[in-house]
Amino acid sequence: MSDRRTMPVLLLAVLSAFTAQQVLTPVLAPLARAIGLSEVALGSIITVAAIVFAGTALAWGRAVDRFGRRAVLLTGMGLGLAGMAGFAVVAQLAVQRAIGPETAFVLMLATRSVLFGAGIGAVPVAAIAFVAATTAGRDDDGAARTSGIGRIGAVQGLSLVLGPAIGGLLAAAGLLGPV
Repeated sequence: MSDRRTMPVLLLAVLSAFTAQQVLTPVLAPLARAIGLSEVALGSIITVAAIVFAGTALAWGRAVDRFGRRAVLLTGMGLGLAGMAGFAVVAQLAVQRAIGPETAFVLMLATRSVLFGAGIGAVPVAAIAFVAATTAGRDDDGAARTSGIGRIGAVQGLSLVLGPAIGGLLAAAGLLGPV
């Protein structure tokens, strides 16, 4: 697949992953209250996800070198999907009182924080590795690299707008709508 055809797909992957993360923003606090989680527990879920995201970056970088950009991107997207799906199941069970707040907290840490955090961490690493690899050796490699990395940053920024907006709209269907 050519670079011109790959870049839009790659940008869509980055946009999708980071928008999925932000869709939950409008409902996390009300969801935590409905489940019976404390503010500290909710903050821990978010903080651990950020630590896992940042902490896995070097491992994802090594994985790109060993297995390739596409494999890392697909693995990351798969882990992210599994983490969000798991989080949705846990949230549903907790809202229905099928599991208690303590169990929900542990399972949310495992799904949203660890699985999703690790998975989404692969996405920008693979995207930036793609840009670096496809711009090396070109006459305009500096400008092309800057442009490509700038596009990745732009779609991450766009996800900060789209995610909460979509989450707010989905929340009209109920607390679990965005989940």
